[in-house]
Amino acid sequence: MGDVWIPDRPLTMEELLCVQSLLEEDWRLCRLNDNKRRLKIALTGVSLTLGFAAGLRGEEIPRIELGLIRKHWKEAQECATPHVPLAMAGRFKKHVGENQYFQPLANVTVSGVNIQKWMFRAIMTYKSLGVSDGPMFRLASSGRGAKVKRCAMGDLNPAFHALLKRVQDRWPNVIPASVDVEAEYDIARSKRRGVTAHAQNQCIPKEVIEANKRWRKHERARGMRPGMCIPMRRRV
Repeated sequence: MGDVWIPDRPLTMEELLCVQSLLEEDWRLCRLNDNKRRLKIALTGVSLTLGFAAGLRGEEIPRIELGLIRKHWKEAQECATPHVPLAMAGRFKKHVGENQYFQPLANVTVSGVNIQKWMFRAIMTYKSLGVSDGPMFRLASSGRGAKVKRCAMGDLNPAFHALLKRVQDRWPNVIPASVDVEAEYDIARSKRRGVTAHAQNQCIPKEVIEANKRWRKHERARGMRPGMCIPMRRRV
Protein backbone atom coordinates (compact mmCIF):
# COMPACT_ATOMS: atom_id res chain seq x y z
CA MET A 1 0.00 0.00 0.00
CA GLY A 2 1.32 3.43 -0.87
CA ASP A 3 1.58 6.25 1.64
CA VAL A 4 -0.89 9.13 1.49
CA TRP A 5 1.25 12.19 0.90
CA ILE A 6 -0.20 15.57 1.89
CA PRO A 7 2.29 18.39 1.23
CA ASP A 8 2.22 21.44 3.49
CA ARG A 9 0.01 24.27 2.26
CA PRO A 10 1.91 27.40 1.24
CA LEU A 11 1.31 30.50 3.36
CA THR A 12 -0.28 33.02 1.02
CA MET A 13 0.36 36.75 1.09
CA GLU A 14 -3.27 37.35 2.05
CA GLU A 15 -2.93 34.97 5.00
CA LEU A 16 0.33 36.60 6.09
CA LEU A 17 -1.20 40.08 6.02
CA CYS A 18 -4.16 38.84 8.09
CA VAL A 19 -1.73 37.30 10.61
CA GLN A 20 0.23 40.56 10.73
CA SER A 21 -3.02 42.43 11.45
CA LEU A 22 -3.85 40.09 14.36
CA LEU A 23 -0.34 40.46 15.81
CA GLU A 24 -0.70 44.25 15.64
CA GLU A 25 -3.96 44.01 17.59
CA ASP A 26 -2.30 41.81 20.20
CA TRP A 27 0.62 44.23 20.51
CA ARG A 28 -1.64 47.23 21.08
CA LEU A 29 -3.73 45.40 23.69
CA CYS A 30 -0.68 44.10 25.56
CA ARG A 31 0.29 46.01 28.70
CA LEU A 32 3.43 48.12 28.41
CA ASN A 33 5.10 46.36 31.34
CA ASP A 34 4.25 42.85 30.18
CA ASN A 35 7.59 42.38 28.45
CA LYS A 36 7.42 38.59 28.24
CA ARG A 37 4.10 38.73 26.40
CA ARG A 38 5.28 41.56 24.15
CA LEU A 39 8.44 39.62 23.32
CA LYS A 40 6.43 36.57 22.32
CA ILE A 41 4.27 38.69 20.01
CA ALA A 42 7.27 40.46 18.48
CA LEU A 43 9.23 37.25 17.90
CA THR A 44 6.22 35.64 16.24
CA GLY A 45 6.06 38.67 13.96
CA VAL A 46 9.77 38.35 13.16
CA SER A 47 9.59 34.62 12.44
CA LEU A 48 6.73 35.09 9.98
CA THR A 49 7.55 38.37 8.22
CA LEU A 50 11.32 37.91 8.01
CA GLY A 51 11.15 34.15 7.44
CA PHE A 52 8.69 34.65 4.60
CA ALA A 53 10.56 37.51 2.93
CA ALA A 54 13.94 35.76 3.11
CA GLY A 55 12.57 32.35 2.13
CA LEU A 56 14.49 30.74 4.97
CA ARG A 57 14.67 26.99 5.42
CA GLY A 58 13.26 25.40 8.54
CA GLU A 59 16.55 25.14 10.43
CA GLU A 60 17.70 28.65 9.53
CA ILE A 61 15.29 30.80 11.55
CA PRO A 62 16.64 29.54 14.93
CA ARG A 63 20.10 30.61 13.71
CA ILE A 64 19.15 34.30 13.65
CA GLU A 65 21.54 36.22 15.95
CA LEU A 66 20.29 39.10 18.09
CA GLY A 67 23.75 40.54 18.83
CA LEU A 68 24.84 40.72 15.20
CA ILE A 69 21.60 42.39 14.15
CA ARG A 70 21.91 44.96 16.96
CA LYS A 71 25.52 45.63 15.96
CA HIS A 72 24.59 46.54 12.38
CA TRP A 73 21.10 47.95 12.99
CA LYS A 74 21.91 51.68 13.12
CA GLU A 75 24.19 51.52 10.10
CA ALA A 76 21.57 49.58 8.12
CA GLN A 77 18.77 51.99 8.99
CA GLU A 78 20.78 55.14 8.28
CA CYS A 79 22.37 54.11 4.99
CA ALA A 80 21.22 55.30 1.55
CA THR A 81 18.89 52.32 1.27
CA PRO A 82 17.51 51.59 4.76
CA HIS A 83 17.07 47.88 5.39
CA VAL A 84 16.86 45.15 8.01
CA PRO A 85 20.24 43.44 8.49
CA LEU A 86 19.38 39.76 8.72
CA ALA A 87 22.24 37.94 10.43
CA MET A 88 22.57 34.23 11.19
CA ALA A 89 25.30 32.28 12.94
CA GLY A 90 26.07 28.70 13.90
CA ARG A 91 26.52 25.34 12.27
CA PHE A 92 24.64 24.90 9.02
CA LYS A 93 23.78 21.70 7.20
CA LYS A 94 26.52 20.52 4.80
CA HIS A 95 28.95 23.14 6.15
CA VAL A 96 31.98 22.67 8.38
CA GLY A 97 32.44 24.70 11.55
CA GLU A 98 30.78 27.91 12.73
CA ASN A 99 29.68 30.40 10.07
CA GLN A 100 27.97 33.79 9.89
CA TYR A 101 25.65 34.86 7.08
CA PHE A 102 24.26 38.31 6.34
CA GLN A 103 21.44 39.43 4.04
CA PRO A 104 19.76 42.84 3.64
CA LEU A 105 15.96 42.79 3.62
CA ALA A 106 13.53 45.60 2.77
CA ASN A 107 12.09 47.40 5.80
CA VAL A 108 8.61 47.08 4.32
CA THR A 109 7.81 45.04 1.22
CA VAL A 110 5.67 46.30 -1.65
CA SER A 111 2.88 44.01 -0.42
CA GLY A 112 2.93 45.57 3.05
CA VAL A 113 4.95 43.03 5.05
CA ASN A 114 6.61 45.15 7.75
CA ILE A 115 9.84 43.38 8.70
CA GLN A 116 11.47 46.44 10.27
CA LYS A 117 8.69 47.06 12.77
CA TRP A 118 8.66 43.55 14.22
CA MET A 119 12.43 43.28 14.35
CA PHE A 120 12.75 46.65 16.09
CA ARG A 121 10.08 45.69 18.61
CA ALA A 122 11.87 42.42 19.35
CA ILE A 123 15.22 44.19 19.81
CA MET A 124 13.77 46.84 22.14
CA THR A 125 11.78 44.33 24.19
CA TYR A 126 14.88 42.18 24.63
CA LYS A 127 16.72 45.33 25.74
CA SER A 128 14.08 46.02 28.39
CA LEU A 129 14.69 42.48 29.65
CA GLY A 130 18.46 43.07 29.80
CA VAL A 131 19.27 40.85 26.78
CA SER A 132 21.54 42.20 24.05
CA ASP A 133 23.09 39.19 22.31
CA GLY A 134 22.75 35.49 21.68
CA PRO A 135 20.06 33.68 19.68
CA MET A 136 17.01 35.67 18.68
CA PHE A 137 14.85 32.58 19.25
CA ARG A 138 15.79 30.84 22.47
CA LEU A 139 14.43 28.42 25.04
CA ALA A 140 13.57 29.73 28.49
CA SER A 141 16.57 29.52 30.84
CA SER A 142 16.30 26.89 33.55
CA GLY A 143 18.12 28.96 36.16
CA ARG A 144 20.59 31.75 36.82
CA GLY A 145 23.76 31.31 34.83
CA ALA A 146 22.20 28.62 32.63
CA LYS A 147 23.51 28.40 29.08
CA VAL A 148 21.22 29.96 26.50
CA LYS A 149 19.90 27.38 24.05
CA ARG A 150 18.42 27.97 20.63
CA CYS A 151 14.86 26.86 20.13
CA ALA A 152 13.96 24.29 17.50
CA MET A 153 11.82 25.22 14.52
CA GLY A 154 8.98 23.04 15.84
CA ASP A 155 8.82 25.21 18.98
CA LEU A 156 7.43 28.03 16.82
CA ASN A 157 4.59 25.98 15.34
CA PRO A 158 2.04 26.34 18.20
CA ALA A 159 1.95 30.15 17.92
CA PHE A 160 1.82 29.89 14.11
CA HIS A 161 -1.12 27.47 14.19
CA ALA A 162 -2.96 29.52 16.81
CA LEU A 163 -2.77 32.62 14.60
CA LEU A 164 -3.95 30.75 11.52
CA LYS A 165 -6.93 29.39 13.44
CA ARG A 166 -7.83 32.95 14.42
CA VAL A 167 -7.58 33.96 10.76
CA GLN A 168 -9.83 31.01 9.92
CA ASP A 169 -12.43 32.14 12.48
CA ARG A 170 -12.42 35.82 11.48
CA TRP A 171 -11.82 35.52 7.74
CA PRO A 172 -13.31 32.18 6.56
CA ASN A 173 -12.94 33.40 2.98
CA VAL A 174 -9.15 33.43 3.49
CA ILE A 175 -8.80 30.06 5.24
CA PRO A 176 -11.95 27.91 4.82
CA ALA A 177 -13.33 26.06 7.84
CA SER A 178 -12.65 22.77 6.05
CA VAL A 179 -8.87 23.29 6.32
CA ASP A 180 -7.13 21.41 9.15
CA VAL A 181 -4.60 24.07 10.12
CA GLU A 182 -2.37 21.89 12.29
CA ALA A 183 -2.21 19.10 9.72
CA GLU A 184 -1.76 21.25 6.61
CA TYR A 185 0.52 24.09 7.72
CA ASP A 186 4.06 23.93 9.05
CA ILE A 187 6.13 27.02 9.80
CA ALA A 188 9.29 25.36 8.49
CA ARG A 189 7.91 24.83 4.98
CA SER A 190 4.67 26.79 4.49
CA LYS A 191 6.47 30.16 4.47
CA ARG A 192 9.14 29.03 2.02
CA ARG A 193 6.59 27.51 -0.35
CA GLY A 194 4.40 30.58 0.02
CA VAL A 195 7.05 33.14 -0.87
CA THR A 196 8.05 31.08 -3.93
CA ALA A 197 4.46 30.99 -5.17
CA HIS A 198 4.01 34.71 -4.48
CA ALA A 199 7.22 35.62 -6.32
CA GLN A 200 6.20 33.53 -9.31
CA ASN A 201 2.77 35.19 -9.35
CA GLN A 202 4.54 38.57 -9.39
CA CYS A 203 6.59 37.42 -12.40
CA ILE A 204 9.89 37.65 -10.52
CA PRO A 205 12.67 36.09 -12.65
CA LYS A 206 13.61 32.56 -11.66
CA GLU A 207 17.25 33.59 -11.18
CA VAL A 208 16.24 36.16 -8.54
CA ILE A 209 14.07 33.64 -6.69
CA GLU A 210 16.90 31.11 -6.76
CA ALA A 211 19.38 33.68 -5.48
CA ASN A 212 17.16 34.62 -2.54
CA LYS A 213 16.24 31.08 -1.53
CA ARG A 214 19.28 29.01 -2.40
CA TRP A 215 22.19 31.17 -1.33
CA ARG A 216 23.89 28.21 0.38
CA LYS A 217 24.24 26.56 -3.02
CA HIS A 218 27.24 28.84 -3.59
CA GLU A 219 28.95 27.58 -0.47
CA ARG A 220 28.63 23.98 -1.67
CA ALA A 221 29.95 24.88 -5.13
CA ARG A 222 33.50 25.09 -3.72
CA GLY A 223 34.72 27.92 -5.91
CA MET A 224 32.67 27.06 -8.99
CA ARG A 225 29.90 29.39 -10.17
CA PRO A 226 26.46 27.77 -9.88
CA GLY A 227 24.93 30.31 -12.23
CA MET A 228 23.09 32.83 -10.04
CA CYS A 229 23.84 36.05 -8.19
CA ILE A 230 24.72 36.09 -4.48
CA PRO A 231 22.46 38.17 -2.18
CA MET A 232 24.01 36.91 1.04
CA ARG A 233 27.56 37.25 2.28
CA ARG A 234 29.33 34.82 4.57
CA ARG A 235 31.83 35.52 7.32
CA VAL A 236 33.76 32.54 8.62
